[in-house]
Amino acid sequence: MVMDVMHVVAEEHDLKSLADPRVGPQPPAPARRLAIRAAGDRFWARVRWHTEDMRIVPIAMAAVALASTALVFGAQAQKPATAPTRVVVYKSPSCGCCGNWVQHLRTAGFVVETHDVTDAKLSAVAAEAGVSDDLRSCHTAKVDGYTVEGHVPAADIQKMLKERPKIAGLSAPGMPVGSPGMEQGGQKDAYDVVAFTKTGVKTVYAKHR
Repeated sequence: MVMDVMHVVAEEHDLKSLADPRVGPQPPAPARRLAIRAAGDRFWARVRWHTEDMRIVPIAMAAVALASTALVFGAQAQKPATAPTRVVVYKSPSCGCCGNWVQHLRTAGFVVETHDVTDAKLSAVAAEAGVSDDLRSCHTAKVDGYTVEGHVPAADIQKMLKERPKIAGLSAPGMPVGSPGMEQGGQKDAYDVVAFTKTGVKTVYAKHR
C-alpha cells in the first residue's frame, strides 16, 4: 500500500509539472493539455482505488477478529472435562453396608476402587490416618489427600474437597441408621459428621437430623 501512495504522489507531481511552464521544457499547448488531462485521469483513478481500499480494510479486520474469536471459543469447547474424583475404599469382604456406601459414592459421581482386607489391616489403615477409636466405623476411605471413615454422605465429602480445610479427614462414627449405605426403611438416627486432625482435634463438620 505504501508503494501505491508513492505512485499517487508521483502522478500528482507529473500533473503539476505539465501545468507549470516554469518546470523544464514544455510540449506544445495542445499536447500539454492532453497530457495534463491524461495525468489527471490517472491521478483520480488512483485516489478512487485507495478510497475503495480503505473501505475494505475495516471489513477485512472485522472478519479476522471474528475468525480469531471463533478459534478461541472452539479451543475452549474442546477442553477435556474435569476427571471424576477417585476414592480408594478399604473394607471387610463380608460387609454389605460398605458395598451400599460405595454405590452411594458412585451415584454421586465418584470413581471408587475397593480393597477387601482383614480386620487387622483395616484397623491399621485407620490408625495410620489418625482415626481414633471413638471415630471408627466399618470402612476407611482415601480421597484426594483426606481420610473418610464410615458412612459419611457424599455431599459432605464434596464440600470438604471444595473447601480444602486443614484437617486429616471426616468420620461418621459407628454405623448410624439412615446414613448412606445404612438405610433401614423410614428409620433414621440423628448423627454428626466429625472433622478430625492427626493431632486429635475434633469438631462437628455437619449435623444430620
